[in-house]
Amino acid sequence: MWAQIRKINLLLREGRFDSAVALAREQIDLKPHAALQEKLADIYARNGRTEESVVLLRSAAMGAE
Repeated sequence: MWAQIRKINLLLREGRFDSAVALAREQIDLKPHAALQEKLADIYARNGRTEESVVLLRSAAMGAE
């Protein structure tokens, strides 16, 4: 999971937003994990996709309970 987050960060640094989002979604679909959901929520929030960010953060919080 941490390796995937590092890869997502690398894609973002390279300006490959769509690829980073696709990788995050793929990994979340395979095995939901709060850290991945929070990462994708952060990406969405930083790009004006607030509603999608909130949904992911709520999902991550519910999974942590």
